[in-house]
Amino acid sequence: MQMSETCLNILECGRVYSGVVHASIAERCVAALSAEPETFAELEDALIRYQKPFDGVGSLASLRPSHEINFEPWDAGIVIIDLAARLVAIQSTYSQPGREGTVTYHDGHAAIDLSIPYRLSDSWDFLSCIESYPMQAASRRKVRRAGGRLDVRAILYGRPLVEFILTGVKHICWPASGLDEEKVRDALYKQVSAIHENWLLTPRADLQMQSPRDLLMAKRQFIDFDLDSRERQWSEQGEAPPCLRRDSDAFRFAGFGTHENVIYYDLVRHLLWNAIESHERVGEMSREDGTSGGSHELSFEAEVVRLEQIQKDWWENPQDDCDGKTPVNIVENERLRLPLALLPAELIIDHDCPLCVMSAEQAAHGFGPGFLHFDSSNMDDSFAFSFCGTREEWEEENRRQEEFDRDFNRRWKEREARIAAGEDKDTVDQELGFGWSKSLED
Repeated sequence: MQMSETCLNILECGRVYSGVVHASIAERCVAALSAEPETFAELEDALIRYQKPFDGVGSLASLRPSHEINFEPWDAGIVIIDLAARLVAIQSTYSQPGREGTVTYHDGHAAIDLSIPYRLSDSWDFLSCIESYPMQAASRRKVRRAGGRLDVRAILYGRPLVEFILTGVKHICWPASGLDEEKVRDALYKQVSAIHENWLLTPRADLQMQSPRDLLMAKRQFIDFDLDSRERQWSEQGEAPPCLRRDSDAFRFAGFGTHENVIYYDLVRHLLWNAIESHERVGEMSREDGTSGGSHELSFEAEVVRLEQIQKDWWENPQDDCDGKTPVNIVENERLRLPLALLPAELIIDHDCPLCVMSAEQAAHGFGPGFLHFDSSNMDDSFAFSFCGTREEWEEENRRQEEFDRDFNRRWKEREARIAAGEDKDTVDQELGFGWSKSLED
């Protein structure tokens, strides 16, 4: 007979909550750490995604505040979840959950046939030896306190970004007069891309000597995994899983997922081109009246204020590149871990597309919503704008793509030659791996 209860200790800064719970609740508490809670109350909120309260009573109601950890195992063992140290210690005969796994959803009455995948951020660590916990926890708390909380968005969206853009544009090398408009645009585009790349890759003192790109990439895969898990759960249950609270640290200091990375790219480009157009207007006015450019230039401070207003207007208004949605709404939803659900009508990109119409009809009849996703297809092709963790990864990815393209082109050329020579097209396609071409033609 499997032992199924465990001693559970949950530590927030300065307080312990301790008691006996079913070991499956401890498992779900580990999964709930994917919401990056800092307090016991935030963990309780996050747990609702995996275990619904029964008659309004929370699943951790049996835990009581204490000044000391209860190190005595109970039945299946002992679990310690230290929110301040980002550390989980487990000795259990029931299960051994880790940084990534699945848990079964509990509807408040019983566990049901719904598995929810979870993944914790890299800041969490796990111990299988309770005796090692006190020393490890003390060390990790000290490191976290020393690091402090960095408000990254105050830098990436604030005055430092605007000043960097204006300084970069001021030093742009303007194309020679007489070039056609397309060549002028191409020459400026290369310099815009270079300024943008420089901003992303340059370590900054106000970012603790990290680059903006380092921080944009740090939690992208973690955030994307959690959103994907929530989409699956939403599709299965017919309602959105509980999202993060706006007053939580997990929202206020959230990492950047793919959606915010894409939105941020578009924002920086929007500001860069606006700064260039302003600079260009000054030059045109000077040429028209024969004065020096300085007589028409706004002060640097006035330019900062102007560009900040342009940023605010872009951020708060619907944008074509954002599928008609406001950038602020897209980013806040991602920070809240709330997937971008689409209305049935929004699933129809083309009314002549049977798949689009079918998806919309299914969504209208309650067979799960569709979700909106953004990707990097509109970004420049260089490491700075890729989603690769390192330059080496990016170079390897490019090498594989080049090899694929060469092989594809070789096989396609052979296909065309053999078909032109009279061979059966379906046979050639099967031999060369182009069987899918028939389905496209059909």
